[in-house]
Amino acid sequence: MNNNIRSFSVRRSGFDSIFINKVLVNTYLLLSSTILFSAVMAFISIKSFAKPVGFLPMIVIYIFLLFCIEYFKKTVFSLFFVFALTGFLGYYIGPYINHFLYVKNGAQILFMALFLTGVIFLSLSFYVFITKKNFSFLSNFLFVGSLVIIFCIIFNLFFHIKLLHVLISGFFIIFSSASILYHISSVINEGETDYINVTISLYLSLYNIFLSLLNILGIINND
Repeated sequence: MNNNIRSFSVRRSGFDSIFINKVLVNTYLLLSSTILFSAVMAFISIKSFAKPVGFLPMIVIYIFLLFCIEYFKKTVFSLFFVFALTGFLGYYIGPYINHFLYVKNGAQILFMALFLTGVIFLSLSFYVFITKKNFSFLSNFLFVGSLVIIFCIIFNLFFHIKLLHVLISGFFIIFSSASILYHISSVINEGETDYINVTISLYLSLYNIFLSLLNILGIINND
């Protein structure tokens, strides 16, 4: 009987491993596709010298597209809205990138921010894959951190404090890094199967890290 139990445990473990790998493959395939599409939209925005989208309109469109992704989660339309969201965010960042292309050392700043974003993401991903550590304990930090970030952003919209802007960018990097650890770990250790939700979370974390690094490096460059 013990042999039967052990045999079932091995088969179950193998099945779980295969299923986890499938979710991870789907996640990273979709993530790479959305990043590529976002880059194409950013390139179009840059080449067309698109005007910056206001912060409030951006937030409204962002929330609407997130709602659509959640509402159509179990249908093929969810993928359409995933690409709509990432494409819009790519287009939104275009004028910001254009600004750096025309300032002193701007191209170097863009390259450095992109390089550091990739290093951070790959390092955190490999760490979770190798250690298999469960980062579910970060859920409370992510919840409280999101509230703190929202409050600080709204506060700084009115007072424009440069130091606070730097602090927000720095905290965004920490917050987004924790989000990457949490969501990759949720697939490996918690059995998360919603790869679309994981993909969106990882994409937004990368997006925020990249923007935050641009902010910090730009301020260091006195821009």
